[in-house]
Amino acid sequence: EAEAFVATAYAWLRKCTDDGQDDMAQLLQSLLQSYAAEALAAEPEPEPEPAAARVRGLLLARAEQWDVLVLEAARGACSEEALMQEIQRRMESTVLQLASGSYVQRVQAEYLHELSERVKAGFQRARQEADGGGE
Repeated sequence: EAEAFVATAYAWLRKCTDDGQDDMAQLLQSLLQSYAAEALAAEPEPEPEPAAARVRGLLLARAEQWDVLVLEAARGACSEEALMQEIQRRMESTVLQLASGSYVQRVQAEYLHELSERVKAGFQRARQEADGGGE
C-alpha cells in the first residue's frame, strides 16, 4: 500500500536528517518527490487544456528542471493564472480524495505547494526580465 511505503520513507528521511546523513536524506527526498509526481501525474485530466498539459509536464519532470520549464511557460502561451488554477485544482483533489492527515496526502500536497511556489517565482523572474531587470 502506498501509505505504508510513504510513511516508511518519511520516517527514514527524518532519521537520516536527525543523524546528519544528508546524502541519504536527499535520496529519500527525491524518492518521495518521484512518488508524488507519479501519483499526481496519473490523475485523469478533465479536459485537454494547455495549463493541465503544462502542469502534467512539470509533474513528470524532475524538480531540478522546474525553474527552466516554468520560465519557458512564462515566455509562451500559458498564463500564470491558468497554471495556478490547475495546480489549485490538483491540490483540492488531493485534499478531498485522499485520507485526511495521511502521509500520501501530505507528500502530494507538499509537492504541489513547492510547484506553486516555483511557478510564482518563475513568472516573477520572467516579468523582471521583460522589464529589463533580469539577465
